[in-house]
Amino acid sequence: MSNENIVPQPDFKSDSSEVIGYINETVDPCYSVSFMKKDDKYTDLVELKITHAAVASTHCKLQPDTIHRWLYLTGLKFVEKVDEFKTLVITSKDVVDGQLINHWSQLNFSNANK
Repeated sequence: MSNENIVPQPDFKSDSSEVIGYINETVDPCYSVSFMKKDDKYTDLVELKITHAAVASTHCKLQPDTIHRWLYLTGLKFVEKVDEFKTLVITSKDVVDGQLINHWSQLNFSNANK
């Protein structure tokens, strides 16, 4: 049986459809998108979060109604460079005028397994 039938339709797909993203339900004060790579199976790459405080911050210039798309587009720039699954958390000090200003490796992270 193919795992195509098990994995739900992604919320986001890269142009090549190799990297897909899922919006996660809010369980902490963060918005969140999980990234997976679709190869011969599905491989977890990164969970990228941004705090609600960052989205509400005027200098970040982000909107709650488009934040998941912003997270996906931002994460696409680096998710395949991460060597093992990590949860990365973006805070208000990491974003100015809608742009991630710190390198992804400088973000707060956890590499605990999902």
